[in-house]
Amino acid sequence: MKVIVSTICVLLTGYGLFASAPVEQSGTTPECFLREWASGLSEGSADDMTAFYEDSKDTLAIQSTGRMRKGTAEIRKEYESAFEEVVFERVTLGDLTVRQKGDVAWATCRFKALTLHKVQNTKWTLEVYTSFVLKRSGKTWKIVLEQSTPIAGVPRVSPRE
Repeated sequence: MKVIVSTICVLLTGYGLFASAPVEQSGTTPECFLREWASGLSEGSADDMTAFYEDSKDTLAIQSTGRMRKGTAEIRKEYESAFEEVVFERVTLGDLTVRQKGDVAWATCRFKALTLHKVQNTKWTLEVYTSFVLKRSGKTWKIVLEQSTPIAGVPRVSPRE
């Protein structure tokens, strides 16, 4: 059970955990970029998910469990590990709020993932608050900081039928 919770929490922090790589098109908004990130989780590709992050040793992803991944290499490993154990059936970014100033944007949302543990064939819901700092990179955006935290009064991970 602790392994399942740990794996789901890793995925929830944005490591992983939603669609394909960012669309390189003119006019991509930070909100559209984050929704693409969320939908990319269901594809289960660590390479595609890592492409959403700035390729830097300074890029940070902090999980709701308090674990931190620094650099895209560590973030990729976390996604690889998560996708070996969990399938993201559906991910939503509720109450997504984005602010932008020039080439920098920051966002908050209520991250909710309906997941399936592959080995145990059990279904779980992961729900946390997640914040992002994004930096414009050409015609798209890149995540430079992602941080998730539990929601008061809401189980971070709960079983579902």
